[in-house]
Amino acid sequence: MLNKGDTILFWLDDWNNTPLAESYPELFSFAKNKQTSALKTKSHPEIAELFQLPLLEEAFTQLQEVQNLVQTRALSNESDKWTITAGSDPYCTQKIYKRLVGQHDDHPVYKWIWKNRLQPKHRVFFWLLVKDRLSTKNILRRKGMDLNSYHCPLSSFITEETAQHLFIDCDFARMCWNIIGIDIPAPASFPSFSIAIKAQLRSPFFMEATILMCWTIWMARNELIFRRIGSNREDYIRMFFKEINLLHYRLRQDQHDSYNSWKQTLALLAA
Repeated sequence: MLNKGDTILFWLDDWNNTPLAESYPELFSFAKNKQTSALKTKSHPEIAELFQLPLLEEAFTQLQEVQNLVQTRALSNESDKWTITAGSDPYCTQKIYKRLVGQHDDHPVYKWIWKNRLQPKHRVFFWLLVKDRLSTKNILRRKGMDLNSYHCPLSSFITEETAQHLFIDCDFARMCWNIIGIDIPAPASFPSFSIAIKAQLRSPFFMEATILMCWTIWMARNELIFRRIGSNREDYIRMFFKEINLLHYRLRQDQHDSYNSWKQTLALLAA
């Protein structure tokens, strides 16, 4: 039972029905000190200073809930009380393990990222994208970097460059997705956008196509920003299929037939 709070870990101990690390996993990942006590957290004048900034949108929402919890939960001068919680079922190491590590229902895209046949640089790039940690201008602004402009260089409208805009909402991005026959649903966002692509492509290589198209958009954006080189539709198609062709060397022999058939289908869509 939480009383004084000096012997209870704020994130990891079960003082609020479930450990806060399980209730607010996104916010917990940004905590500077994951072993801090409830008393230290409660006594800190500004709870936001206890986290690595900037926070993701979901983590920021969780921060507001935790702030409200800290403000409404009163401490006392009595010592904390510890009890053993156990049900009627017999002891089982598997149950203890699950209790310690916690259980989370992760989005399937996080498995798809690491199970495809692309190069590690592509996988890490897409992981940063779905976690909203790719260095778009929006992220750089939130980190305090001073840029001449925070607008999307590929858009004909004055719009801030966020991951959502650059890879989904931007007219340029929609043009790129149309190259491989993807009609972007509305509303769409990462990582759920990957499920829509899977349903439309109906191919075992849907994840490779998703990541490489995002990679193509990112490379086109970098070429324009750092080298002042603009491209036309044919250049984007050529850039995309250059990466697709390299995928051939990373596949098993029994995957080549389905890969060649899929690549031909993409070529017809892009024609």
